Amino acid sequence: MKKAKRLTGRKCYDHLGGKLGAMLFEFLIANEWVCLDEGKSSVYVLTAKGENELRAMGFEI
Repeated sequence: MKKAKRLTGRKCYDHLGGKLGAMLFEFLIANEWVCLDEGKSSVYVLTAKGENELRAMGFEI
């Protein structure tokens, strides 16, 4: 019987880290739910598409 792989995350200060955090971030970028803030190299902002998708899932923005 093949053992299922676990996708794990860890709390790093006040954010999600580990493979789970990295994969979630990659999903948000690939699906254009977040994008780089204009003129910044490491600051990301929620896009209108991301806001709509998260609201549809029940998140309060």
